[in-house]
Amino acid sequence: MHRNDLLIALASSTVLCSLLWAVDHGRRMGGADPRLLLDAEQQREIHSAMLLFADTDITGDLPRPGKINRFTAPGIGWRTGWGPENVRKNSSSHLYSAMIAQRYIDPAILISPGEVNPAVAAFGAKDDDAFDEYDYEAYQPAADVYWMGDTPDPSTVPPGTVPSTSVNRIFLSKINRPVPYGRGHASYAHLALESTRVGRWSNRADHRTALLGTRGPKRGVTTGDEFDRSPTLRFFGPSDVWVGNVCLGDGQIKSMAAKSGGAFTVDGVDYTCAAGPIADNIFESEFESCSPELDDDWEQGDIHLSLSEIVTLSGSDSKPRVIHIHDAKEEVSP
Repeated sequence: MHRNDLLIALASSTVLCSLLWAVDHGRRMGGADPRLLLDAEQQREIHSAMLLFADTDITGDLPRPGKINRFTAPGIGWRTGWGPENVRKNSSSHLYSAMIAQRYIDPAILISPGEVNPAVAAFGAKDDDAFDEYDYEAYQPAADVYWMGDTPDPSTVPPGTVPSTSVNRIFLSKINRPVPYGRGHASYAHLALESTRVGRWSNRADHRTALLGTRGPKRGVTTGDEFDRSPTLRFFGPSDVWVGNVCLGDGQIKSMAAKSGGAFTVDGVDYTCAAGPIADNIFESEFESCSPELDDDWEQGDIHLSLSEIVTLSGSDSKPRVIHIHDAKEEVSP
């Protein structure tokens, strides 16, 4: 049996026992929503799979698609494992598909048991999906293709060429469009793989870093229609309160709740301004507001959990290029 398959089989049996215990425990305790407990176990399994991947990475980084399939090295040409990180591939759809392709996770684990958005479902689960199941044979490093929806890079590029790629059009992270325009295949937000935030995407992350989570309302707001009518309020608990789980870097899963006018903050997760530490809204890029001399919020290092479809480069020859995550922002319910 392949090493990853064996590890996943062992982990899956442990998780199954945990899930059965969680459901039974939740029912006996009365107040706990069994789906919320199952959601926590799924996030724990995804994080555990990421740590297994990090064991294979010399720097201990969690999976980053742009490092798995690097861009062509100028002057050297395309070679497996060579070249600069292709930051343009660090979107949610490429990330999750890359993990599935190497059998670290199963597609079904990416769908929360509380999912209510009709445009989000496990890959291959719906008749309108382009494929009935995930094609593991898509993993072809010799052809510079490492997951479903990956595209090979040019065989040669001249010096100065910046990474380029296309949106993953097979394994999707679309949550804000009607089903005919593409279905999303993942429920969970993750730390945006952009700029200085990627330094936190590591097996060295601790309780001060949120890595995964139940996704939240658009821009992490807790007032107005974008909160009150957000589909994410119907995942767990009463429909006027957001309830979810967050997976921290040390493996802790914290259950959270936010009412109208509340806040999406986690104890110990903050960022520092001139006046001192400020509780971090984990669903919003906000550090720019306290450091106006830093031009762009996507350049910052505060926590920003999101689902993303597209990654673009920003900057000029006089300023280092940074990547900008384009969130797949969810529309409010009618």
